Amino acid sequence: MVEINIRLTGDWNKLTNNFNTLKAKLDTEIDKCLKMVAEFLQRLVKEGIEQGKFPYTHSEAWARFKDEKGLDPRVLIATGQYIASIEAKKVGMLQYSVGSFGGMHTSQNFGGTKTIGMQELASILEDMIPHFFPTYQNEVMAKQEDIKNRFSELLVALLKAQGIDVEVA
Repeated sequence: MVEINIRLTGDWNKLTNNFNTLKAKLDTEIDKCLKMVAEFLQRLVKEGIEQGKFPYTHSEAWARFKDEKGLDPRVLIATGQYIASIEAKKVGMLQYSVGSFGGMHTSQNFGGTKTIGMQELASILEDMIPHFFPTYQNEVMAKQEDIKNRFSELLVALLKAQGIDVEVA
């Protein structure tokens, strides 16, 4: 990771006067970065499902059922509603979540009458067929150093733009 040393040349007022501006700009840029990471994870999970990258198959009975109902034969894509509901969503200040936030009525395709939320369905599917965490662990965490380095570059640029002398070790 890049080490950043901030060296003030005696003008402490410059730092304190610019702190609120710097914090607001930093929060904005961090939020953009977090959104990009969340959207990256969303895209990878959807691509993984669409391309069958997760090493799971249907039981013969489920495959027959899907065939009889004319549903998509791929794992996790019976109707396409689940994959369509996967999104990157801002859930708080500088916080994003990637998951299934929609809802579906089971009677639409499966003859049931219970309405379940996509969050509930996602938690059931996550237990059966893990796809969010393995994608996060294998793809996003692999880029962790790159993310840290880009954040360091961003911080240095923002500090320099405020006239603060910065050294990168």
